[in-house]
Amino acid sequence: QTKRKKITRERKEAKSFIMDLATKLLLLFSLLTTATTTTTRAAANPQCTSSKSNHPDDLSVFHIYGECSPFSPQKPEPWPNTVLDMASKDPKRVAFLDSLVAKKPTPAPIGSGQNILNIGNYLVRAQIGTPPQLMFMVLDTSYDTAWVP
Repeated sequence: QTKRKKITRERKEAKSFIMDLATKLLLLFSLLTTATTTTTRAAANPQCTSSKSNHPDDLSVFHIYGECSPFSPQKPEPWPNTVLDMASKDPKRVAFLDSLVAKKPTPAPIGSGQNILNIGNYLVRAQIGTPPQLMFMVLDTSYDTAWVP
């Protein structure tokens, strides 16, 4: 019986790991397919196309739904809808924040190598390599590892 519980728990952990990995791979694929494109709004915004932002040493950080993001929707959603969308993709963080309101302690697994977020809220625009190639990377504030495609 104990062995069966252990196997069941290990299967759940493996499934959770695979789902987290699949989510990260999907996000990475999305970044790779849009890394060389910019939205019409970003191209029209002088802050997004300034000479400083094209300098090889510049690491511009911006919100994933901001004007300079390649993921910025053509028709922006109202901010409450955007927040609800981000929250729906981030259930562990939401559970922790709910526990603060309820004043009941809930563990927040933020140890090394653990990820409580399923979405990166910020992007870094960087030029990498020789010749420099424009890349968009997720700035994951809950993880201790940097990923470059």
